[in-house]
Amino acid sequence: GHDFYNSILLVKVLDITILTIAISNFIGYQIFITIGKERLMLRSTIIGACINIIANILLLYFFDYVGVAMASVLAEMAVTMYQYHHLRKMDLYSPDMRFIISVISSSIVMTIVVISINCLVDNMYIRFPFSVACGIFSYFIFTIALKNEFSLNILENSLLFFGIDVS
Repeated sequence: GHDFYNSILLVKVLDITILTIAISNFIGYQIFITIGKERLMLRSTIIGACINIIANILLLYFFDYVGVAMASVLAEMAVTMYQYHHLRKMDLYSPDMRFIISVISSSIVMTIVVISINCLVDNMYIRFPFSVACGIFSYFIFTIALKNEFSLNILENSLLFFGIDVS
Protein backbone atom coordinates (compact mmCIF):
# COMPACT_ATOMS: atom_id res chain seq x y z
CA GLY A 1 0.00 0.00 0.00
CA HIS A 2 0.86 3.63 0.32
CA ASP A 3 2.95 2.99 3.45
CA PHE A 4 5.58 1.21 1.34
CA TYR A 5 5.86 3.88 -1.36
CA ASN A 6 9.32 5.02 -0.16
CA SER A 7 10.68 1.49 -0.44
CA ILE A 8 10.25 1.51 -4.24
CA LEU A 9 13.32 3.70 -4.71
CA LEU A 10 15.34 1.50 -2.35
CA VAL A 11 14.44 -1.62 -4.28
CA LYS A 12 15.39 0.07 -7.55
CA VAL A 13 18.78 1.09 -6.14
CA LEU A 14 19.42 -2.33 -4.61
CA ASP A 15 18.38 -4.19 -7.78
CA ILE A 16 21.91 -3.69 -9.10
CA THR A 17 23.26 -5.90 -6.31
CA ILE A 18 21.36 -8.90 -7.67
CA LEU A 19 23.84 -9.11 -10.55
CA THR A 20 26.96 -8.10 -8.60
CA ILE A 21 26.30 -10.55 -5.77
CA ALA A 22 25.61 -13.34 -8.27
CA ILE A 23 28.87 -12.68 -10.09
CA SER A 24 30.96 -12.35 -6.93
CA ASN A 25 29.43 -15.49 -5.43
CA PHE A 26 30.20 -17.39 -8.62
CA ILE A 27 33.79 -16.17 -8.73
CA GLY A 28 34.32 -16.56 -5.00
CA TYR A 29 32.65 -19.88 -4.29
CA GLN A 30 32.86 -21.67 -7.63
CA ILE A 31 36.34 -20.58 -8.64
CA PHE A 32 38.45 -19.16 -5.81
CA ILE A 33 37.48 -21.70 -3.17
CA THR A 34 37.79 -24.66 -5.56
CA ILE A 35 41.34 -23.64 -6.52
CA GLY A 36 42.39 -22.85 -2.95
CA LYS A 37 42.27 -19.04 -3.14
CA GLU A 38 40.08 -18.45 -0.09
CA ARG A 39 42.28 -15.53 0.98
CA LEU A 40 41.30 -13.58 -2.14
CA MET A 41 37.67 -14.08 -1.27
CA LEU A 42 38.26 -13.02 2.33
CA ARG A 43 40.24 -9.97 1.20
CA SER A 44 37.47 -8.91 -1.19
CA THR A 45 34.90 -9.24 1.60
CA ILE A 46 37.01 -7.12 3.96
CA ILE A 47 37.47 -4.47 1.25
CA GLY A 48 33.71 -4.47 0.63
CA ALA A 49 32.99 -4.10 4.35
CA CYS A 50 35.41 -1.16 4.67
CA ILE A 51 33.94 0.58 1.63
CA ASN A 52 30.44 -0.03 2.97
CA ILE A 53 31.28 1.54 6.36
CA ILE A 54 32.96 4.60 4.82
CA ALA A 55 30.25 5.05 2.16
CA ASN A 56 27.52 4.66 4.79
CA ILE A 57 29.05 7.44 6.89
CA LEU A 58 29.31 9.78 3.89
CA LEU A 59 26.12 8.93 2.00
CA LEU A 60 23.80 8.60 4.99
CA TYR A 61 24.36 12.26 5.81
CA PHE A 62 23.52 13.47 2.28
CA PHE A 63 20.95 10.92 1.08
CA ASP A 64 19.43 9.45 4.25
CA TYR A 65 18.22 5.83 3.84
CA VAL A 66 18.81 5.91 0.07
CA GLY A 67 22.47 6.62 0.86
CA VAL A 68 22.66 3.39 2.84
CA ALA A 69 21.34 1.49 -0.18
CA MET A 70 23.84 3.28 -2.43
CA ALA A 71 26.66 2.34 -0.04
CA SER A 72 25.64 -1.31 -0.24
CA VAL A 73 25.70 -1.14 -4.03
CA LEU A 74 29.16 0.45 -4.02
CA ALA A 75 30.47 -2.19 -1.61
CA GLU A 76 29.09 -5.09 -3.65
CA MET A 77 30.48 -3.60 -6.85
CA ALA A 78 33.90 -3.25 -5.21
CA VAL A 79 33.85 -6.89 -4.10
CA THR A 80 32.92 -8.03 -7.59
CA MET A 81 35.49 -5.82 -9.32
CA TYR A 82 38.25 -6.94 -6.95
CA GLN A 83 37.44 -10.60 -7.53
CA TYR A 84 37.12 -10.13 -11.28
CA HIS A 85 40.45 -8.26 -11.39
CA HIS A 86 42.23 -11.14 -9.64
CA LEU A 87 40.44 -13.71 -11.76
CA ARG A 88 41.74 -11.96 -14.89
CA LYS A 89 45.27 -11.82 -13.42
CA MET A 90 45.18 -15.60 -12.94
CA ASP A 91 44.41 -15.96 -16.65
CA LEU A 92 41.75 -18.53 -15.87
CA TYR A 93 39.06 -16.61 -17.68
CA SER A 94 39.04 -14.62 -20.86
CA PRO A 95 35.61 -13.14 -21.56
CA ASP A 96 34.09 -13.34 -25.02
CA MET A 97 33.20 -9.67 -25.54
CA ARG A 98 30.98 -10.47 -28.53
CA PHE A 99 28.89 -12.76 -26.31
CA ILE A 100 28.71 -10.17 -23.53
CA ILE A 101 27.67 -7.41 -25.93
CA SER A 102 24.97 -9.62 -27.47
CA VAL A 103 23.56 -10.44 -24.03
CA ILE A 104 23.57 -6.82 -22.86
CA SER A 105 22.09 -5.54 -26.13
CA SER A 106 19.40 -8.20 -26.11
CA SER A 107 18.58 -7.41 -22.48
CA ILE A 108 18.13 -3.74 -23.36
CA VAL A 109 15.82 -4.62 -26.26
CA MET A 110 13.84 -7.01 -24.04
CA THR A 111 13.51 -4.33 -21.35
CA ILE A 112 12.20 -1.81 -23.88
CA VAL A 113 9.67 -4.36 -25.18
CA VAL A 114 8.43 -5.27 -21.69
CA ILE A 115 8.19 -1.65 -20.54
CA SER A 116 6.34 -0.71 -23.74
CA ILE A 117 3.82 -3.51 -23.24
CA ASN A 118 3.35 -2.53 -19.60
CA CYS A 119 2.60 1.04 -20.68
CA LEU A 120 0.21 0.03 -23.46
CA VAL A 121 -1.82 -2.79 -21.86
CA ASP A 122 -3.99 -1.90 -18.86
CA ASN A 123 -5.35 -5.33 -17.94
CA MET A 124 -2.88 -6.99 -15.57
CA TYR A 125 -4.06 -10.51 -16.44
CA ILE A 126 -3.26 -9.93 -20.10
CA ARG A 127 -0.25 -7.65 -19.56
CA PHE A 128 1.84 -10.03 -17.46
CA PRO A 129 1.80 -13.17 -19.64
CA PHE A 130 1.99 -11.09 -22.82
CA SER A 131 4.98 -9.07 -21.61
CA VAL A 132 6.77 -12.23 -20.40
CA ALA A 133 6.20 -14.02 -23.72
CA CYS A 134 7.19 -11.00 -25.82
CA GLY A 135 10.20 -10.32 -23.60
CA ILE A 136 11.50 -13.87 -23.99
CA PHE A 137 10.78 -13.87 -27.72
CA SER A 138 12.47 -10.49 -28.34
CA TYR A 139 15.52 -11.49 -26.28
CA PHE A 140 15.89 -14.80 -28.12
CA ILE A 141 15.38 -13.30 -31.59
CA PHE A 142 17.82 -10.46 -30.90
CA THR A 143 20.52 -12.83 -29.61
CA ILE A 144 20.08 -14.95 -32.73
CA ALA A 145 20.32 -11.83 -34.92
CA LEU A 146 23.60 -10.99 -33.14
CA LYS A 147 24.81 -14.56 -33.76
CA ASN A 148 25.03 -15.49 -30.07
CA GLU A 149 26.40 -19.06 -30.15
CA PHE A 150 24.38 -20.18 -27.13
CA SER A 151 21.08 -19.03 -28.66
CA LEU A 152 22.00 -20.43 -32.07
CA ASN A 153 22.72 -23.78 -30.42
CA ILE A 154 19.33 -23.74 -28.67
CA LEU A 155 17.62 -22.89 -31.96
CA GLU A 156 19.46 -25.65 -33.83
CA ASN A 157 18.67 -28.28 -31.17
CA SER A 158 15.03 -27.18 -31.05
CA LEU A 159 14.71 -27.52 -34.81
CA LEU A 160 16.37 -30.96 -34.70
CA PHE A 161 13.94 -31.99 -31.96
CA PHE A 162 11.06 -31.19 -34.32
CA GLY A 163 12.73 -33.07 -37.15
CA ILE A 164 13.99 -30.05 -39.08
CA ASP A 165 17.56 -30.55 -40.30
CA VAL A 166 19.47 -27.26 -40.54
CA SER A 167 22.79 -28.56 -41.87
